[in-house]
Amino acid sequence: NSNASGQPQIWRQRFPGGEPEQVTFGPAESAGIAVAPDASIITSIGLSQGAIWVHQNGNDRQVSGEGDATLPAWGDGFPSSVFSPDGTTMYYLLRKGPTRGFASGELWTADLRTGANSALLPGLAITSYDVSRDGSEIVFAAIEEGKETKIWHTRTDRREPPRQITPMQAFGPVFGAARDIFFRGVEG
Repeated sequence: NSNASGQPQIWRQRFPGGEPEQVTFGPAESAGIAVAPDASIITSIGLSQGAIWVHQNGNDRQVSGEGDATLPAWGDGFPSSVFSPDGTTMYYLLRKGPTRGFASGELWTADLRTGANSALLPGLAITSYDVSRDGSEIVFAAIEEGKETKIWHTRTDRREPPRQITPMQAFGPVFGAARDIFFRGVEG
């Protein structure tokens, strides 16, 4: 099993010195491998879908739309803000097809008062993010197809486009107490 194609698929390689060759394709994920006595491969293939639910005022309701939704703690393993400071907006990642990195997806918001959902950063494959304490800014790690993960910064009101804040490969951005931004970077 390998995630080299952007989602779990089965690959094979002749030993020694063979080139890797992808065996399974498509939107479904392949997990687990068993080789039968006749050398045929047995695997489990399926689609993953996650939903985010909120328990509020004694009721449970789904807040994420179509796709595979995850909260930030499941992405990069760093503490991130899930709610706006006033508690009315929830942030989450939504994967709608094959991903371009582990646990990546578009950054979406859910208005918990109205039930409206919208893509905050459409088209960007986000791996992790953090919302500033006042809810006005977001720092995030995004990966472009075939490229490295970089750290970006933008405003939640969408008044200006996101700007890249470091040219190096980096992961797991978080805001510090004084609006500093901390992340793990790759040097050399």
